[in-house]
Amino acid sequence: MNSIETWNERLQAARRDMELGAKWNRRLENLNAEIARQQRAVDANLRRLAEEQEDVERLTSSSFSQFFLGLFGRLEEKLSKEEKEAAEAKLKYDASHEALQGMERERTELLRQLAEVGEAEADYRTLIAEKERWIQAHDTQTAESLERLSEKSGKMKAMLVELAEAVRAGSKVLGSLEGARKMLSSAKSWGTYDMVGGGVIASAVKHGKIDDARKYIHAAQNDLRIFRKELADLNWNLDSDTARMDGLLTFADFFFDGLLVDWMVQGKIKNSLESVDSQLGDVERLLDRLKQEERRLGAESVELEERHRETVENYVRGK
Repeated sequence: MNSIETWNERLQAARRDMELGAKWNRRLENLNAEIARQQRAVDANLRRLAEEQEDVERLTSSSFSQFFLGLFGRLEEKLSKEEKEAAEAKLKYDASHEALQGMERERTELLRQLAEVGEAEADYRTLIAEKERWIQAHDTQTAESLERLSEKSGKMKAMLVELAEAVRAGSKVLGSLEGARKMLSSAKSWGTYDMVGGGVIASAVKHGKIDDARKYIHAAQNDLRIFRKELADLNWNLDSDTARMDGLLTFADFFFDGLLVDWMVQGKIKNSLESVDSQLGDVERLLDRLKQEERRLGAESVELEERHRETVENYVRGK
């Protein structure tokens, strides 16, 4: 590479081609959707054309219907009507087919243009890497600035990984609690039926639902412990979150230790359902907070990467 100016010119060209490629890809995506819709219109018009032509052929063939219509002097009138409808169908088909062909020609041209800029992103990454290595070797101040940006970006990406793991863990808790809620709600309904004389079947179904709910709560208890560890790994202010998690774990222990001994009492099912609803609300709030933080840090990470890229791309020696 002869000079910084040459690097910059090539970077600008690669950036231009990348932006053109992005624009043409968006256009291609929209065009593909248009082509799919147009193809459906062509198919519908072709079916109608075939039907209209069959009507004309049926009237012009030697048949009883032709004889019958001719006998009463209506053959020409009917044939004229069917031929007109067939002609209209042909015009619609031709127009829709021609439009489809135009779209396909446009797609071919877009694909050709995209092929011309297909290497732009790879070229850009190569040029940026080469230029950054040159800066690190020849400009200590700028190199240190880039290093600080890289270090901050690395820490932020690590935090994003932690957040993603916490979101996954929280989502598992949510799934387990939602399963428990569904089973408890069903058990409550069957329990009400049992209380008004539902008999052995209602009682058996109710206890089956309770047993299913217990399995979900057991899963939730395990998921909750993992979720709490993921939250602790994040290192933010967890005072309120810890209190919530303690409440969640206490609820699960209560469910196992004492709640199942007296399931014949319908109020126990109702209380458990209310507790699950409460815990669901707490987990949903925690997940919302995690996802908000994930979005915020994600935006900051993108901004840092952009600053790093712009520093290298726009670097001019001595400035």
